Amino acid sequence: TQMLSSPRNATADLSWMPVYDDGTDSASGGLTGGPVGQLAGYDVRWTTSSVSAGNSMGTAADFFGSASAQDGITAWSMNPINKMLTLPPINTYFIGVRARDEVGNYSTFAAPTGLANPWTTTTLTAPVASTSFGSSVVSAPIVGNDTANELIVAATGVAGGGAVYVYDSSILGASQANCGTGCQTLTPSTAVGTQFGHDLAVGNVGAVAAETRADLLVSSLGNAAPVFGRAVLFFGTTAATLSNTDAIEFRGLDTNNRIGTALVVGGAIIPDITGDGRAEIVFAVPGQATNRGRILIYRGRDRADWLTIRTATDTTVVPNVPYIPVSAATADYVIDGPSPAMIPTATNAFGQFRRGIVAVNDLDGDTFPDLAIPTSRSTINRYRLFGSVAIKASSGAAPLDATTGYVLELSTAVGTDNNTTSGLGNTTLANANFFGSSASDLVSSYPGAAGGGQVLMWSALASTPANPPVTTTLVGPLTFGSALAAGAIDSDANQDLLTATALSTGNNAFLVYQHSGTFESGTLDGAPWFWVSRFNGQSITGNINSRIGASTLLVNVAGGVEADVVLSDSVVGEVRIWR
Repeated sequence: TQMLSSPRNATADLSWMPVYDDGTDSASGGLTGGPVGQLAGYDVRWTTSSVSAGNSMGTAADFFGSASAQDGITAWSMNPINKMLTLPPINTYFIGVRARDEVGNYSTFAAPTGLANPWTTTTLTAPVASTSFGSSVVSAPIVGNDTANELIVAATGVAGGGAVYVYDSSILGASQANCGTGCQTLTPSTAVGTQFGHDLAVGNVGAVAAETRADLLVSSLGNAAPVFGRAVLFFGTTAATLSNTDAIEFRGLDTNNRIGTALVVGGAIIPDITGDGRAEIVFAVPGQATNRGRILIYRGRDRADWLTIRTATDTTVVPNVPYIPVSAATADYVIDGPSPAMIPTATNAFGQFRRGIVAVNDLDGDTFPDLAIPTSRSTINRYRLFGSVAIKASSGAAPLDATTGYVLELSTAVGTDNNTTSGLGNTTLANANFFGSSASDLVSSYPGAAGGGQVLMWSALASTPANPPVTTTLVGPLTFGSALAAGAIDSDANQDLLTATALSTGNNAFLVYQHSGTFESGTLDGAPWFWVSRFNGQSITGNINSRIGASTLLVNVAGGVEADVVLSDSVVGEVRIWR
């Protein structure tokens, strides 16, 4: 018999009655008899619904095949035998138990019955149909007095320029088909620009009152005058909803100060590098100086101080919209990309894919985080880390030079497609602890790697060596690594990794577990990975064009202690939560 004893921890309790060998009433040959490796007892093996080809251990050949994992030999006993297996969560398990005697004979094979562990699932459905609902999803405690995480979902295709929905933590325990009680809809102040919610970022960059809630930065596109991309900062609040009146707007000024195009995702929020307790806002301007590129950083400040740099007004619309003109003149700190351009005929793509701009552990010794900025073009594949001391000494008049002013460089083999969104640094996680060190690890994706997308992990970054080797590489299908999230899913306290592909059809997401403190080596869709949960978009949504994993989160959004799994599907228009 088999019984799921803990869905979250993925433990299954097995029990069976003893069997006897050679028609006798005892174990023939004893428990240690026979050739080496032929211990008499019970051979326990398992496979899951996530293993390649959906193996269900249907035949004796499957029992011994590479798609089944062996859990060792359980000793014979004359009493009923009980065993607990720990397995990868969010799977269906197929567990086979066969008696084996001291010379290697096995009892008759019987195909196991599947044991499902799907977790409880709730779904947020697009309040307005066909809106790219779920194109970007973030989570943070931004409203109310509790510490629970709200879920913020972008729908860039809503008529009028897009919309963003803020779901209060109190309603996330049940599926939601509209934006009613406990949900707030945010829309742009004007229809100038498109795709409001093209990117979302959260962090505490300021306050209206004395609250310390996380704030929300919503970016949108803009490719022509008077808007070359814009971003709206909504301040977190202890009230039930965010204030549109208190919001602060940023706008790109021209082609050299573009902060929101199809290739520039939007603004990033990074942890405090100045010591004032506020996070910072970062905009990439990859078109600056034609090929060089530029990073503009605005330090966190309360709303009253944000107003002092809100010096421009859009008078072409009604009502007039005041905004902060994003440029080196208004930014607090400025970093100029490498010069000359690393690819003479193309831009550096310096910081172009903002999900690769992250704050990392302190490398320059001032106790504050430092900043990692990718050149995401696959024919460059370099990732440079800049010390906060040098960043804080920079300005529009005296930018930090990324050519030589970095503390550390990470790199990997270059590709040939010259794509600006599939190179190293497409998406990055910083300050995770995957390897048990007191220093933080950096995890970054390379979706366009030859032979399949890669997720590269560097353990315990330090300023030396100058270009440290990769500690662990996970390889998957093409575009594997297009989204990343980290969190502890089960009770072993190890950080697990959620990632996805970004294919136009047949999109999948993968939850890759640390088991006993390590990740399995190998290639997803190649040799079977046993410690994986595979989320097949078509199977889950019934749509071959599913983009499940367009956004990925491992965060507690529905109560409890451990992280929940959040996957959006911007084609089907839904966000699913497994908990």
